[in-house]
Amino acid sequence: MPITFKLPERLVGFFTGVQDGNMAEVLTRELIPPTAYERTQHRLEQFQRTVFVHIPGLPNPANIGTLLVTINHDLEGTAYLGRELKVVGMATAPGRAVEEGDPVYLQDMKGLRSVDLGVEVPATSGVILVMAHEWRRSLFYDLGPLDVTAPKRTFPLGEVLAQQFLMLLDLVSPDATAKQVGRKRLDEMATGLQRLRKLLKDQVTAESEYQELLEAHPWMLGGEYKAIHRHRPLDDKRIPDFTGVRASDECRDVIEIKQPFLKLFKSDGTFGSNFNDAWNQACGYYAFVREWRDYLNREKGLRFEAPRCRLLIGHSLDAEQRRAFTSRALQAAHMGLMSYDQLLAQAEHLLELMSSAGERLIDGETRMTKSVKKSTDENSAKKRAAKKSPSRQTARKAAKKKVTKKKVTKKKVTKKKVTKKKVTKKKVTKKKVTKKKVTKKKSAKRSERIRSKESGKKSPPR
Repeated sequence: MPITFKLPERLVGFFTGVQDGNMAEVLTRELIPPTAYERTQHRLEQFQRTVFVHIPGLPNPANIGTLLVTINHDLEGTAYLGRELKVVGMATAPGRAVEEGDPVYLQDMKGLRSVDLGVEVPATSGVILVMAHEWRRSLFYDLGPLDVTAPKRTFPLGEVLAQQFLMLLDLVSPDATAKQVGRKRLDEMATGLQRLRKLLKDQVTAESEYQELLEAHPWMLGGEYKAIHRHRPLDDKRIPDFTGVRASDECRDVIEIKQPFLKLFKSDGTFGSNFNDAWNQACGYYAFVREWRDYLNREKGLRFEAPRCRLLIGHSLDAEQRRAFTSRALQAAHMGLMSYDQLLAQAEHLLELMSSAGERLIDGETRMTKSVKKSTDENSAKKRAAKKSPSRQTARKAAKKKVTKKKVTKKKVTKKKVTKKKVTKKKVTKKKVTKKKVTKKKSAKRSERIRSKESGKKSPPR
């Protein structure tokens, strides 16, 4: 039977490293392959102290093969052991004709695309899955949905579990899995960009269409936000389109968007009522979150530190209208003003950077392999040539001997110079001694003169 439990504290991840005084990196999701035994063991011990210890009647870890744990937002959870899971996999058909009831071989599992555990795992719940096969263990967890600032899980859980299952059976490498996930992420970004182009081309005026697009693809706003949350009320009257969670400090900005095809300018080139109303609304949101930030943090769980407000509005602006946008944005440093033309250009640039980075990585690996092969071929050719022409080899050895002799000679010369310097120093010392002796003789002669004067005798000539 499934085991229900409740956690005393909210677990949202594990620290991976401190960046500076008050900032630290937190890992909320991880797929650990069976080859990373020490890391798997370390994480399981952490889960034992934070989660598993609160599950009553859970068997000894040594007796657990497969374990699924789901945790809801209210911290109530359920644990399922392997015998309680009805695992069903969806795979592409193998290259042979198959019928119902035909045996499935290990190589057929390479076409596995998705895994269903037979248990509902909501996108708003955290999940921990330990899978075992013979002596191998793999661990996957996603605690992101338990974070009050994080959105629900957006990636297909079944596909990730399929990758975990394939790694456990040693049918796919962890590197191949990472590359596959990276390519899939790029495909998702390209799909989002294509949708934005289509909305603008079809001149769609429904603001909700653009809200849904940005909620699914917050990277279009420049990668500054790790998540944006739609329609989080500040109070009963003020409900902005989005609040964006900054990746740098986990604090929020206000993001207000309007549909692209509003008429923003009068015939004389000044801003019209549509623009002024949107601008004033955004400024009102900024003033509120700045003044009531303690209340919003305490009562709503929304952190606003040094907030900014961004307004997305306007499309197909001419040069004069773009200058008017820039001039208005410069009047308030806390306000950001962006048109849909700029949003599209920014999204295209970011996708191009991400795509080219992925291509360079793959090409770089290919080039490295080719260069290693080339250098190996060159070395083998040189060796063959050396064997065929022993005279050249002898000449090289002779040249090396000459170089060695020259080096030795230089060293000997250097030693002689050092000896000369030492001799010179000794001579100098002798001179000093001589001077001392001379001074002693002079003082003796002076004393004799003084005695002769006293005795009335003449001093001897010099």
